[in-house]
Amino acid sequence: MTLLERLSNFIPNSSPMEISDALRVALQTAIAGSACFILMQSLGMSEKFVGVLSACLVIQTNLGSTLVEAKSRFIASVVGVTIGVLCTWAIPYGYGKAVAIAVSVGVVSVVAGFKSEWRYGIVGAVALSLGAETSALDAAQARSLAILLGVVVGIICGLIIFPEKASTRVERHLNNALVAIGSYLDGSLKATHREGEVEIEKARRKYSTHIDAARQTNHAIRLSDNSCLSEKIQWVDRLQNSVVILKRVAERTDQISSENEDLESQLEEINEQATKFAKRLANDDFARNEELEELTQKIDTTREVLEKPQNNASKENEQQALSFGLEEVERSLKKLTELYSPS
Repeated sequence: MTLLERLSNFIPNSSPMEISDALRVALQTAIAGSACFILMQSLGMSEKFVGVLSACLVIQTNLGSTLVEAKSRFIASVVGVTIGVLCTWAIPYGYGKAVAIAVSVGVVSVVAGFKSEWRYGIVGAVALSLGAETSALDAAQARSLAILLGVVVGIICGLIIFPEKASTRVERHLNNALVAIGSYLDGSLKATHREGEVEIEKARRKYSTHIDAARQTNHAIRLSDNSCLSEKIQWVDRLQNSVVILKRVAERTDQISSENEDLESQLEEINEQATKFAKRLANDDFARNEELEELTQKIDTTREVLEKPQNNASKENEQQALSFGLEEVERSLKKLTELYSPS
């Protein structure tokens, strides 16, 4: 058991991946804030608070997200500073800082209602309103430079201190999603021929968390082509949907295979092989074509049994639904094997 796995056992509802992210971001943020302060001190720059704050807040869990966040925060800060300058000029000097803060924050909040990523502009607006009574233009220039420097320092720290590419992070989330599908598939097929299920709901929640994170991180990729990852996400999700079909059929009846021992045995074998296959893909243990062919032959044989006409129309519909679900599992595993194959 690794150190991260041991730590995850002591922290409720945590995973080694989450602990790794927290430790890495904490280190990057600490160094970014300290480095920005030292640099601003050596250059004789003012507005150290704003600069250090920008350096710390721009850090994200991967490089792609850091670059996206850096762009959003800098634009938001410029918008906030600009609004702060305009509000400071528009409000007579005697009314004081309280009114300038209220108006600046109110205007930035209205803008953020349409562009949520610009909400960080409140920092620039407030910082300007607190000290811009003598020269709003000078204050705006100093704070803009401080924010820009902080963003640059944050990006550099994200690049050199235990960096993780967005594409690598997408792969990690997809691998975790495949492991969850394996558990979900195991429970869904078992439910067709025996009482009880594995922790299907837990697997479903885990899958949902990781596939959503994979999509979000994939959108943040800026330095490479993400078309292959997008296709992987699409087919992983399609595999999950086919497993959901199996689960819904299982919820409607538990007698599909109870009257046919051969069918029950076939479903058991498919269950074991498909679960192992999905988890092997997740662990980069590339499945051989022979194993895939063996699995698809068993699925095809089982589907032939399921598609035989029945005297009971309801039972026939349920068997056809199960057959369709198995066909989708087969198609998805074939495509994912192709996508995960070493080039």
